[in-house]
Formats: sequence, structure tokens, C-alpha cells
Amino acid sequence: MLPEYNDTVFTVDRSYSLIDNAYGFAFKSDGVFVERKNAGWCGTPPITYADFEGTWTVVDSKIIITVAYWGGTADYQLKIISIDSKELKIAVLSQEHHFENQ
Repeated sequence: MLPEYNDTVFTVDRSYSLIDNAYGFAFKSDGVFVERKNAGWCGTPPITYADFEGTWTVVDSKIIITVAYWGGTADYQLKIISIDSKELKIAVLSQEHHFENQ
């Protein structure tokens, strides 16, 4: 389920569960969003991954996400380009990271 990036569009393989030690995300039916990503600020291998929870909702065909990350919260606006039984293709409309002092 490693994402494939092409400008502001990325494609991920669909899966029934998140893969250990790799980026991924899940939309749960109760509005919970889980993003598995870097657990800290350093992106130099070996990378440690953690699951961060947030929320998702659909507004005017956009998926609005607010999710935690190691330094605070992130807001994403996404649009589904295509989805089938094998993959999901998403356009990233916007993303903002808000750093919170700890």
C-alpha cells in the first residue's frame, strides 16, 4: 500500500488493514480517520511509524480530514478521483500542518 505520487494526485492500493512499518490510512464508518505515518520529525531511515487518529467528513464532494501528527494537527482536503476494488486515487486539494508546542 505504498502511495504513488503524481503532482497533487496520489494512488494507494486498497487493503483490509494497515501494513506494518509503512504509510497508510483508513476511513472508518463512524467518522474516525487513522493515519499511519512517521512517529517523529526525522524522515531518515529507519523510520518509526505510529497510528494517529482524527476525523473525516464529506462536504460538497470534498473529504475534510483533521488528524494528529507528532507535532500537532494536520488538516487535509481531498477529492476522490477514482476508487475500485484494488486502488484509491485521490487529489490533494489542500493540506495544512499546525505545530503545537508541547
